[in-house]
Amino acid sequence: QLLRDACLEMLYTRGDMVQSLPSVGIALCGDEELANEACAYFASEEDLLQFRIHVTKQQPTEDSQLATSLRDGIVSRKRMSNDGKIALPYAITLQAHPEFMSPTTGCKETFINCVDAMVGHGAICHDSPKLALEEANLYHDTLLRDSLDAAISTGVILGWF
Repeated sequence: QLLRDACLEMLYTRGDMVQSLPSVGIALCGDEELANEACAYFASEEDLLQFRIHVTKQQPTEDSQLATSLRDGIVSRKRMSNDGKIALPYAITLQAHPEFMSPTTGCKETFINCVDAMVGHGAICHDSPKLALEEANLYHDTLLRDSLDAAISTGVILGWF
């Protein structure tokens, strides 16, 4: 894992957690419960190593959070590509679902439908949908901020905008 105990506050369904990564993949953040919360994938192990070295150099301290770094613009595609030495990932995955915070159908429809389906398959208990919605409402602003940050940061690093 690139950064220890770095986490994004987002909505998850943990029925399909990433358990391991290929040699060209690196966990960007996570914790003991969810080690591969956000991952980047590269064309080669050498590219991954270059990226890891570059990101680590940009961090003010070893315990800095990549999520914070991305939010603050410390790690950006423009900055990395200007170096000429840094390989960029071809894909970034998030264990969470930023779309669950969509203002139209996100939390109140898509997320709850997913949680209800997990109840139906016996993956989680019947009390989970109510608790999940209560927590999503309680932490709405943080969830929305980190969901947007993750989606925008991914787009910037991948060169979408």
